[in-house]
Amino acid sequence: MSQENGTSDFFGRRNLETLLASLLGWGTIVACAIIACGMTISFTSSDSTLSTRLINIGIALFLFLPIARVSVMTVAFIKQLDFVFALIGFLVLLIIAISAAVSMGLY
Repeated sequence: MSQENGTSDFFGRRNLETLLASLLGWGTIVACAIIACGMTISFTSSDSTLSTRLINIGIALFLFLPIARVSVMTVAFIKQLDFVFALIGFLVLLIIAISAAVSMGLY
């Protein structure tokens, strides 16, 4: 990997966009497939527990994808030595974590 202005090729702008597109694209495909399996089982079998769990896993994966994107971008900003955007990404992740903790406590 060559170095340009403190950044590596892996976390260059074009590669970061490709990585994020792949993450979101494949994550969406996998989540849809899991939900489809759960729906197929619910229509063809009387085992509602398995189908419900599969559907819930697919939905959870959909909810996790934006968190994964912010995490990858935060790491990329740290690698690029862009600490302002890295701090913003970290704060977004912190807000998500606090929101999840509060919602689980209130549920």
